[in-house]
Amino acid sequence: MSEKRHVVEETAQLYGFLRDHTAKKYPERAWRYEAIANYMEKVAKSKDTGEEVAWVNFATIPEIFWAMDMIPISIDLMSGLAASSPEGAAEFIDLAEQYIPDYI
Repeated sequence: MSEKRHVVEETAQLYGFLRDHTAKKYPERAWRYEAIANYMEKVAKSKDTGEEVAWVNFATIPEIFWAMDMIPISIDLMSGLAASSPEGAAEFIDLAEQYIPDYI
């Protein structure tokens, strides 16, 4: 059986690396990765901190969820990240179909 993956943690690590590398090499460009790296780290740590995550679609206004102390994360973003990984999204589709009808 393959090792268990956590796409959110992998993404947080990737953007953290991009932020740190860019800050060292091109400090004037570090702002490009700062916000997304901090955001993905917050999402990745949400399970440990007990913060709630709201899975939303791209057209949802995120401020509503921030105001309710929830971290909004786009389903479209995460499905794109999962599909772009070398392993693909098959394991996540199988897992999702245990809880969500396939027509959604």
